[in-house]
Amino acid sequence: MHITTNKEKNIRIISVDGKIDSFTSKDFQDSLITHILDGEYTILIDCSKLDYISSSGIRAFYYALRELNSNGVIALCSVNDDILHILELVDFHSDFPIFNTIDEAMGELK
Repeated sequence: MHITTNKEKNIRIISVDGKIDSFTSKDFQDSLITHILDGEYTILIDCSKLDYISSSGIRAFYYALRELNSNGVIALCSVNDDILHILELVDFHSDFPIFNTIDEAMGELK
């Protein structure tokens, strides 16, 4: 897994390349928590290069959301169909907005 970040307006964009699984979920979670502790409250995860997510990856999202303590949002965009199916099975979208494209997400998250 490779993580890159940038910031546009007030939105922290985190791009994930590879897999978020039991081997990489801790690094992913640490990256999210670092941004939250630095005062980033609107986080967009660009999943266009995400190949796979395991249950430990999903847990990392919920851990970060708990750290936000209702003070912000973590959203996803460009999720492939296989991962989207997994996220729908666990009702992920009720806690994390999921957008089709990064442009759509940027327009909604302002």
